[in-house]
Amino acid sequence: MKIKSEIRVYKGAPRLFVNDKLTMPSAYFMGGLGIPVQQEMIKNLSAQGIHIFTAPIDVGWHPVGTDEDKRFKNVMQETSALINADKQALLMPRLGLNAPDWWCKEHPDQLELFSDGRSDMFASWASKLWLNEACQALREFIEYCNKTGLAEHILGYHICVGASGEWCYNGCMRDDILDFSSPMRERFKEWLKETYKNEDELRKAWKDDNVTFETASVPSEEEQIKTDWFQFRDVSKGRKVVDFFACLNETSASSAPILCQVAKEACNGEKIAGVFYGYLATKAWNAGLFEPKGFVNHKFSAYQRSGHLALSRILKSSDIDFISSPYDYLFRNIGGVGDFMSMTESITQSGKLYWFEDDTRTHTYPGSLYGEAFSLDESISILRRNFGHNLTDYSAIWWMEQGIGDHSWFHSPEIQAELGRLNRIWEKSLELERTTPTAEVAVIFDEKGPMFESLNNNLDWAMIYKQRVYGLSRMGTPYRFHLLTDLVEGKMPNYKLYIFLNCFYLTDVERAEIDKKVKRNGNVALWLFGAGIGNETGLSLDNMTALTGIKFSSLDSVWELTCSIRNYNHPITQGLRADTFFGTDLRIGPIITVSDSEALTLGLLIFNQGRNEPGFAVKDFGDWKSVYSTAPNLPADILRNIARYAGCHIYSEANDVIYANQHFVCIHSVQGGNRRISLPKESDVWDVFAEKKIASSVKAFDVDIPSGSSQLYFMGDGFNIDKWLGVLGKGKTDDFIKEIR
Repeated sequence: MKIKSEIRVYKGAPRLFVNDKLTMPSAYFMGGLGIPVQQEMIKNLSAQGIHIFTAPIDVGWHPVGTDEDKRFKNVMQETSALINADKQALLMPRLGLNAPDWWCKEHPDQLELFSDGRSDMFASWASKLWLNEACQALREFIEYCNKTGLAEHILGYHICVGASGEWCYNGCMRDDILDFSSPMRERFKEWLKETYKNEDELRKAWKDDNVTFETASVPSEEEQIKTDWFQFRDVSKGRKVVDFFACLNETSASSAPILCQVAKEACNGEKIAGVFYGYLATKAWNAGLFEPKGFVNHKFSAYQRSGHLALSRILKSSDIDFISSPYDYLFRNIGGVGDFMSMTESITQSGKLYWFEDDTRTHTYPGSLYGEAFSLDESISILRRNFGHNLTDYSAIWWMEQGIGDHSWFHSPEIQAELGRLNRIWEKSLELERTTPTAEVAVIFDEKGPMFESLNNNLDWAMIYKQRVYGLSRMGTPYRFHLLTDLVEGKMPNYKLYIFLNCFYLTDVERAEIDKKVKRNGNVALWLFGAGIGNETGLSLDNMTALTGIKFSSLDSVWELTCSIRNYNHPITQGLRADTFFGTDLRIGPIITVSDSEALTLGLLIFNQGRNEPGFAVKDFGDWKSVYSTAPNLPADILRNIARYAGCHIYSEANDVIYANQHFVCIHSVQGGNRRISLPKESDVWDVFAEKKIASSVKAFDVDIPSGSSQLYFMGDGFNIDKWLGVLGKGKTDDFIKEIR
């Protein structure tokens, strides 16, 4: 049967349709589909209603003249094995399009090149030769699937390039400075010609009277590392480095749509195509997070060199249907978060499906690190937490298997049954409307922000990465992650609290849109370190004042940024513990303090020479309120108070992980105990996992939550939920476990 897949916006959210039928977007990743134990797994999952599988498939990029049967043997074998185990199965091949080793050896002049002359045998993404041949390999692969009938079993194509196939420049996770290859040098010159009308404009921007389009060079290692005022780059002294980082990231973002376009054309637009991309919530990390020695040998953030700082460009491509990522690796265990790496709200509002890769290391594979679970109960709790986040965010999910047999992550009847149960809950929720925004907090990331700051892994690690992991998900009210461009281009719904993470450099247009859309209706804006400090005229505290309405002073020094609460009488600080401190031990400069007699000081910044000066303050302008903190990583208690101050609904005061939309509330609690959950409106409440109604027509309900568990509650008039009971379903789960044991 011919298979046509597409992503449509249905009832307010991007949804997967197969042959015009609304289809569950749950899938399972595994390799070696023909291995007996994998065949067994496929059969077990199909019994649970999971029929979409994704697997690494050799795209068949071989030297010219290689026999076709040899080139495409892998896809033929894997697809046949999948269909043998599940006649209804659909495959989404994960296609690696990094240049093969033989190609790299034949074309050494096309490889990504580091400042010290090394190369890691990766083609530069600026290489037109690589892109052309990758496109040809992809086209021939899909044409082979079409003519052999394999396409009848294929859902779509997942296009993977870069480190781990995740569209990251290979050296970005280390301290390698890139890319000095001949293709990138030429691409940078082309980019400059596309960006500047003439060489006079280029010279003015670079503050270089002698540069031409032909003599412009990739910034040296020294230039890429150097900053002008501690953390920040001053574009009034030249845009060379900022321009190169923009070119580097846009080059990555221009290749992905081209490859997806080839895929769409080769299948006559009948299959979905997508990529890993937009890891903007996590790219403050580097390889230190993934190595035993940690950050000992790594000092730079991956942001500027990642290739991911052009998500807005990716979202404009009509050929990219879905964007995917794993979930964050730092704190996955019980008490941790199932947080997205990308800007999911920006993705969703662009009509694209966000596909969450759940590669949880369960208890079945001890010693696997990265937040592994230590028991069956922990495994199920983590899977439920992650599921709840995706359910409330209207995202898709695939569970990822990287082991085989007894060493697999999901080789457990109980876990397989749980996946089936989650799948059935999801299926029953597909018809729910996403018409009423639930989140009242917007967290805003500026994808150009990292280009204007130091490569050092300090500020963004605390202000973006840790802020999300430790504070935002525990503040008791949901938030949505947006690109700044959503606000500027009018794509963002109204919120009550706007948290600006890294908006260091803002154009006049961006400032005007923020003034227009944020500073009204009693809204609250929370600004963090260096907000608005830069524009085309340079770096200044006056720029910050123009944005925030608060006056500042600075000290040309580097120190840790730690705040101590001083005033406990304001709504933002009421109820806090007397020993409330927050910030980072990482050294950051300049030291920025508040020097505004009309602003109310809430906390003092503690820094060298025993200085204690205002660093956390609020200023009420009547129709809006401005809150500023020099110290990053605000704790959940303070974020919750700021949200309440902005008029946001607070579901819980307990610092549990909370995910919610208009239909569901998911709570993940490491502590457990009695909880009062407040609802935004009167409603019936159903405990989804317990399959029972627990309250009628209430605006709040009390529950006793077991320690280390994840709970899911449905709010509404029932949505025929009575029909869910027994279908979701505990009895079905127990029968399945008995059968496969």
